[in-house]
Amino acid sequence: MAPKKKKAATEEKKEKVRLQFEFTEEALARLKALQSSTDAVTKAEVIRNALRVYEWLVQKDTEDYAFQIVKDGQATQLELFARPK
Repeated sequence: MAPKKKKAATEEKKEKVRLQFEFTEEALARLKALQSSTDAVTKAEVIRNALRVYEWLVQKDTEDYAFQIVKDGQATQLELFARPK
């Protein structure tokens, strides 16, 4: 019998911690809408994805990147965080 291969670090199951959030009905509806529109399996997946995006935005903001959205060639500058730089 061949020895079992060890799983790569990315394949190992990470230990999870249970958190409980309180949402208004409106916020819960928004969370469910995001879950549906992103095909997320769980609401926790939506929260984890949102956390990743938020972390990235904060990191880029602290590195003095500018944010903008572009539609039909028109760029609009965004101020995402109301804090001094």
